[in-house]
Amino acid sequence: MEKKIQKHLTLNTHNSLLMGLDAIGLTLRKKLNTLQPDTSDYSNQLFDQSYSSYHLNHTYIGLNLAACNLIAAIIEGCFRSVFGSLIKRDYLSLGEMSSQYSGSNKEYKSMTRAYRLANKLSDEIEFNGGWDKLLQAYREYLDVDLNSLLSARTSEAIKGLFTLRNAAAHGTNLVAPIVKINVKSENEYVFKWQSRLQNLSVYVKREFDLELFDALSHPCFSHHFYCKGSELISEFLSRYGPFGKEIERRMKNLKDYEFGRDNHTL
Repeated sequence: MEKKIQKHLTLNTHNSLLMGLDAIGLTLRKKLNTLQPDTSDYSNQLFDQSYSSYHLNHTYIGLNLAACNLIAAIIEGCFRSVFGSLIKRDYLSLGEMSSQYSGSNKEYKSMTRAYRLANKLSDEIEFNGGWDKLLQAYREYLDVDLNSLLSARTSEAIKGLFTLRNAAAHGTNLVAPIVKINVKSENEYVFKWQSRLQNLSVYVKREFDLELFDALSHPCFSHHFYCKGSELISEFLSRYGPFGKEIERRMKNLKDYEFGRDNHTL
C-alpha cells in the first residue's frame, strides 16, 4: 500500500476552546462577585459552596449555555483525538505488515481490506460528529464503555451535558411545560421537548433543587458540569493511559483546568 504524503495546516481548537472557556469562567466570576458581594468570604472556593447559598440571576443564562457548549466540545474533542490516534496506529501497523507480502498473497488481501476498513472508520469518526456515535465507536472498536467508568450519577451528568449542548447549539428555543404533560396528544410539540429534556431536568432538580430553566440562572451551573467532565477525563487516563504526548497534554490541560481562573498558560 503506497503512502501519500500531503502538506497541510492544523489548527488545534482544543487550546482555543479552553481560552474561550477561560473568558466565560472569568466573566462568571466577576459577575458573581458583583451580584453577590458576600462571596468574598468563599476565598478560592468561589463555585464550591452549597448551591442554595447563591442568588439566581438571568444574566448567568447565556454564560452557562456558552460554557456548557464549550465544555462538551472540549470533552468530545479529547476523546475523538484519542480514538483517532489509536485507530491510526492500528491501520499504519497493518500497512507495515502488509508490505511483507506480495499483492497476490491471501494474507496481503486480508490486511488490505482491514486497512481500508480501519482508515474508513477513522474518517467517519473525524468527520461525522456526535457524542453518541463516539461512545458507540469506543464500545465496538476498543471494547471500552465510557459510561461504565463513572458512577451512575456522574454518567447522568455527562449525558445531560450533551443533551443540553445538542438542544442549545443551534440557537433555537428551549421549551418546557409549566405542568408535566402525561399524554402526547395534549400538546405534541411541548411533549417532545419534555421527553427530550426529561433526564437532564431530573438530574438538575436533584443536584440543584431547581427546575432546569431556573438552574440555568445559577452561577455554578456550568462549573458543575465542568467538574463532571474532568472526572471522566481523570478516570479514563488512570485506566487506559498512557497515550501519546500530545493527547496526554490535552487531557491533562482539561483535568488540571481551574474554572473561573486565568489558565492562559495551559
